[in-house]
Amino acid sequence: MTKNDKAALPGRRRARLSLRYLAALAAVWGSIGALFWPAVNFTIYAVLLRYGYRKVARPLLRDRSVQLKQDIGAAAGLLREAEADLEGLNQRLELISSEKEALRLRLRTDGENIAASLITEAERAAKRKREDTERRIRSEFGKVTAEIQREVVHTATASARSRLSRELSQDDDKRLRQEAVRSLL
Repeated sequence: MTKNDKAALPGRRRARLSLRYLAALAAVWGSIGALFWPAVNFTIYAVLLRYGYRKVARPLLRDRSVQLKQDIGAAAGLLREAEADLEGLNQRLELISSEKEALRLRLRTDGENIAASLITEAERAAKRKREDTERRIRSEFGKVTAEIQREVVHTATASARSRLSRELSQDDDKRLRQEAVRSLL
């Protein structure tokens, strides 16, 4: 091996390496060529998606995000109101049981008072009726007694007249009449 041979050797080696690189590049370029159009299509698709996202989807998503935040805030407010209402209703429910017991006691007391007043009023009415009945009895008794007395007087008078008329003479009758007239004067 000569010096030229030694100097040519790196050139050949270089050429072989270059050839290998070119073959590898061609092989890769062939593989890249097969992937080139799908890559271009994907790039165009990605650019269109990015453009569509920026122009249409982002504002829609932003608006939707704002709307959702507002809806969540409103729902949270409604939830707080509902919880406050529930708490108020629970307190009222507790008060209702105590109010119910107080009402029951008041109604029982009112019922007892009404019963007592009804009993008192019934006793008064019974007493009035008893007094009215006793008064009527006394009145009727007085009337009957007076009538019996009249009847007795009438019967006694009739009996006395008939007896006197049988036993009295004309002279005795005249004398009795005169005495009665004198006693009136």
